[in-house]
Amino acid sequence: MPIKRIAAIAAVVIVCLAAAGIVLLHHFWPFTESSVRARLGESTAATVKFGSFREKYFPPGCIMENVVFQRGNSAPSLISIRRLTITSNMVGLLERHISLLHAEGMHVTLGHSDFSANISSSQSTIIDKLVADDAVLDVQRKAQLLKFVFHKFQIQNLGGIGAVKFAAIFDNPMPAGLIQTSGQFGPWNSSDLGGTPVSGTYTLSNADLGVFDSIGGALSSDGNFKGTFNQMEVDEIGRASCRERV
Repeated sequence: MPIKRIAAIAAVVIVCLAAAGIVLLHHFWPFTESSVRARLGESTAATVKFGSFREKYFPPGCIMENVVFQRGNSAPSLISIRRLTITSNMVGLLERHISLLHAEGMHVTLGHSDFSANISSSQSTIIDKLVADDAVLDVQRKAQLLKFVFHKFQIQNLGGIGAVKFAAIFDNPMPAGLIQTSGQFGPWNSSDLGGTPVSGTYTLSNADLGVFDSIGGALSSDGNFKGTFNQMEVDEIGRASCRERV
């Protein structure tokens, strides 16, 4: 059964959105419109546009709406966010900490170009918590578009020293099913991102196996995964059942 493949997909999807979160606040200080636009553009090698921008002081931060990251005249955009709210506090301003990064309506599109190369372990701004509960990740895989729709996506200690914690619930496109996962990854291996350690748990519910040759029915499974993004071990710890669909 493709359990290892599914667990690997879950981990890779998490790190893709985490990468989007990192570039959103790469050296993201202070909270002025010109500074924010310049920093974001440098971090993603993209042109950044805001529909609107508003600084806030109590607590310190800023609110942006209709944020678009565009590379050249290509479509679709690399990242689009309906509303991006950045919140810090007085201690955070001194220590370069973001208390909360809340991305509403975030849509990330990954094609042949990979913006994960912008990730660096020397990241100076730390995001205590990133929330993007309604995010969508599109991955172009040859002629096939894979769409991952998130019901929950939260990251802690993004850009900090040590491991990054994550928790997510999302619809997996192939095989179609619901994945719930939590765990941690990092520290980043900047010379080989695939060598970055990752570990966690997963629950797969009602995955439709009809997309695979000679397999049918629905699969549900619980388990642990650990290793690196390139080499991952998966251990089933709970139920693992396959049933034929009526």
